[in-house]
Amino acid sequence: MVTEAQPGAPSQETPKTIEQRMDTLESVMFELIDKVEDIAKQVTGVKKQTGTKAKGLFGGKRTPVPMKDLKTGKVYPSRAAVGKAFAVEAGGDQFNTMVYYTVVKVLKMPDGSDRFVPASPEEGAKARAEAQAKLEVEVAAANARLEAEQAAKDKAAAAPARAAKPTLKPQHKK
Repeated sequence: MVTEAQPGAPSQETPKTIEQRMDTLESVMFELIDKVEDIAKQVTGVKKQTGTKAKGLFGGKRTPVPMKDLKTGKVYPSRAAVGKAFAVEAGGDQFNTMVYYTVVKVLKMPDGSDRFVPASPEEGAKARAEAQAKLEVEVAAANARLEAEQAAKDKAAAAPARAAKPTLKPQHKK
């Protein structure tokens, strides 16, 4: 049954049977799903165009800035690595994460210019790869040492204890 609608208003069809009603609801749902998917694609496209960074736990991700020592030519993977390497020389605490700024103030080139400058992206990538490889070697060595210690403990626990010699009781004559 078709009802007459006002001009400009969408026409509505009122199905008679439950099956017809279900078919109508199903087609409307699929249309809505398609529209939602289109909107989601548009939103992700806008996000990609704006180039927003994924935010970290406290508002933003920190990216390490590779630093190059102009005196030695060595590239450090981050400012924190420079701080740890030169903290004692600059009179700072090597466990302080902000000691880099003390190091920069104290250690200057002979002409007074900065000794540490940001490295190029290629040098930075190489320094990060070297630092990661060094860390992996240290972790593997520590794991091997721990496994050897655990194996020695297991071996000691599994070995039977030496049988103690029976002690003779002194015999008293009557």
